[in-house]
Amino acid sequence: WMKKPVNGSKSSMLGSATPGGLKDDPRVKASWALYISKFITAYKRKGVPVWAITPQNEPEFPAPWEACAYNSTLERDFIGGYLGPTLDAHHPEVLILAYDHNKDHLLEWAETILGSDYKKYVDGMAFHWYGGDYRVTDGTYGYDAVNATHHFAPDKILLASEGCNCPGVNIDDWLRAERLAHDVMFDLQNYAQGWIDWNLLVDYTGGPNHLNNMCDAAVITTEDFSNIHVQPKYFYFGHISKYVPPGSVRISSSIVGDFSYDENIDPNVQGNIEVLMYQCEKSSRQMWRLNMDNRTIELITPSSDAWNHPNGDEFRTTRLCVAKGVDPKRGVLRLVDCTYSDPYTHFIAVELNAFSQIVDQASGLCVSMEEGVLEPGAVLKLATCKTPSDDEAPYAAAASQSFIFDGSTGEIRASANNAICMTAGWPFLNAVAFWDNVKKQTIVVISNEASVPTPIVLMDATLSKSHGQLGFMIDARSMETLVY
Repeated sequence: WMKKPVNGSKSSMLGSATPGGLKDDPRVKASWALYISKFITAYKRKGVPVWAITPQNEPEFPAPWEACAYNSTLERDFIGGYLGPTLDAHHPEVLILAYDHNKDHLLEWAETILGSDYKKYVDGMAFHWYGGDYRVTDGTYGYDAVNATHHFAPDKILLASEGCNCPGVNIDDWLRAERLAHDVMFDLQNYAQGWIDWNLLVDYTGGPNHLNNMCDAAVITTEDFSNIHVQPKYFYFGHISKYVPPGSVRISSSIVGDFSYDENIDPNVQGNIEVLMYQCEKSSRQMWRLNMDNRTIELITPSSDAWNHPNGDEFRTTRLCVAKGVDPKRGVLRLVDCTYSDPYTHFIAVELNAFSQIVDQASGLCVSMEEGVLEPGAVLKLATCKTPSDDEAPYAAAASQSFIFDGSTGEIRASANNAICMTAGWPFLNAVAFWDNVKKQTIVVISNEASVPTPIVLMDATLSKSHGQLGFMIDARSMETLVY
């Protein structure tokens, strides 16, 4: 009864009107805030203290299941006018985390909510790992938005509150495990303070679920628990959750691989994955050719289609080219099957000009590192070409659009920072380090997504030279965790 009817039908718990699902009645909004408060009270009485809540799961999605849509302004006003004051009065210890939806709009919502006077009621932002229309992009993108949100509101919590692999269950799917580990590590590297998996346990169909929204999990079981199967993602997640206890602090770390320009290493990326700038590691994810027939930028090594054929039942490879992003708000360059010819695919038609800019002949725009970021993780978009006469600080203006193409290696490096290269997705090798304040020890988590083992030399600047170096090999497509 608190919700607006949808399509002329009666009000329902399922689905939602947009842009706001709640009725425009102050009495309704006050009642809903009080209901949430009483929900917390009921759990307390059962011995379950609530640490934090979000006002609504996935507020931008009028889902066919239980849903109530908000835009950022409506959620801000509901928190500031109703939910915040109610929890302050009855449960002042319970935190409110706003948003709770996909990373691509995280900063926009943060600016609306945490940029208002109502920020006093909001302790942080929650977000999900999903990639919109393409499930293959789940757990692969949006770290620039997480990073930017931290710098917009550095005193607020950032919590990855939901991530799961869908659709259905894929037994022993290694790629799904890698995606989970990748997302956890990259979220934490960009100032997130936690990560929540969904789910821990499902049946062999990916349920039960009352609307058949079947998804994978770390553990699969029959209803009577007679056949329990532990998935690879359980062990991948354990490399972090087992060794990095709550209260740990992320510490500065960096890692650069060296894969010797080996064209035989499967890039292991798929169409619609974004293209960014990362530290150069001489890998097949950073080796490009300029196809002079159609002027496209193409990965030299075709990638296996591991997403559509996770268990190797039909091995095939896909040639991947760089195309314009399809999300009008995000617009980051992405990988697309080079053979596509649909009206939604805009391949970058390359021309290199005298200013070392990569110009898209179709639009006249230049490939550009957004916001002038010249560090690993910089996202690539098409933007108005800037020449040295266009700006008072000409080098700074053009630096984000100046690249060096090395025809002998296939690398496309940033002129202003030649340590970063155009990358299909992200590097094969990644590491993140933590300090455990309780046990007074360092934890280093390392992931290798390449199909070959690679040597690692760990150097800790806080230790003496004789004790601060350790050399070892990390296996192909594996994780290692070091504690010392």
